[in-house]
Amino acid sequence: MAIEDRELREVWPDVPPGVIETRKDHYCNLVLNLQKVAYETRTIEVEELRGALRYLMTSRDMYLFWEKTRAARIAVTGGDEAEDFFTAEVDKAFEKADRPPPRSLASMLRGATRQWLDERRSRREE
Repeated sequence: MAIEDRELREVWPDVPPGVIETRKDHYCNLVLNLQKVAYETRTIEVEELRGALRYLMTSRDMYLFWEKTRAARIAVTGGDEAEDFFTAEVDKAFEKADRPPPRSLASMLRGATRQWLDERRSRREE
């Protein structure tokens, strides 16, 4: 719901403070937390978790999300054994992943246009 609703998105704190966040960032956070819950509920084993995280880090958006949030995540979860374990696993997958190449100008313009249209639509809905 928060991905579609600007007012609900405001409930979440900045992804770290001062860093511009996107709806994709919120979605990446949800996807990662789905993996965490699957592991903690024993729906998947540790090797499946690691494989899923390696696969997720092949996504440009997931890689860039973790790159900009990892320091804040580590600071927030420090001291909680389950959180520390999961954060360390995500970070290992991130460290092993290849950095995505820079986006083309055309791709950046399409993304900016989509974001502008989404914000415009969101303002009309308020």
